[in-house]
Amino acid sequence: MLFASEAPPKFWAVLDESVIRRRVLSPAGMAELLAHIAKVVRATRSIVQIVPETAATHPFMMGMTRIMTIHDAPPQRDRR
Repeated sequence: MLFASEAPPKFWAVLDESVIRRRVLSPAGMAELLAHIAKVVRATRSIVQIVPETAATHPFMMGMTRIMTIHDAPPQRDRR
C-alpha cells in the first residue's frame, strides 16, 4: 500500500484538467510553470493526479476536500 511504504507521499493532489489547460500566462510562461510543478513533484514525495475533462461527475467536483490521517487515532475496525 502506498501510504504504508517507508517513504509515503507528503502531498497528494487531485486536480481537474481545466487547472492545467486554462491559460493564465503566455505559452512560454505556462510551459515554465508546468515544468516547475513537475520538478517540485519529482523532487518531493508528492503525487499530482489530473481528472480528465471527459470524466463523469465525481465527489471532488464540489470543492476542496481534505483527507487527513491522525497518528494517535484508534485503529479502524474491519467493516466488511
